[in-house]
Amino acid sequence: SFSFEVAPNPNNGKVMKVFITSAYVGEINIDIMDVLGKHIDSYSFELTESGQSTFNVEFAEKLSAGVYIVNAQTMNGKAITKRLIVN
Repeated sequence: SFSFEVAPNPNNGKVMKVFITSAYVGEINIDIMDVLGKHIDSYSFELTESGQSTFNVEFAEKLSAGVYIVNAQTMNGKAITKRLIVN
């Protein structure tokens, strides 16, 4: 199983926490896109053990107010998409 959440949501556009619960051990890729599908940034994290993990994401540039798509994907092809609202 694999799930993730982002917080805080709504967000200030500077930093977010990613909470991942997974039986998967390995690399997770997080992609951030605007609602039109324009790629904003990518991040990679290594899950060293199954269970719950938390990662801090500091955005390279402050995100403008709006709605963003956060996609998390494992190397074995499982993917989940969440919405991030920036005020």
